Amino acid sequence: MKVKLTKKLIDSVDYTAKGTEIYMDDVLTGFALRVGKLSKLLYIT
Repeated sequence: MKVKLTKKLIDSVDYTAKGTEIYMDDVLTGFALRVGKLSKLLYIT
């Protein structure tokens, strides 16, 4: 899913019940947030 990654968005995203979800930043190419059951990770692809 492409979104503008902001602190507010990252804080508001809930952990997943199963599997992972990936949020790609629509402004900074390659910057993403991966959300799992226990963690939220920011990374550059």
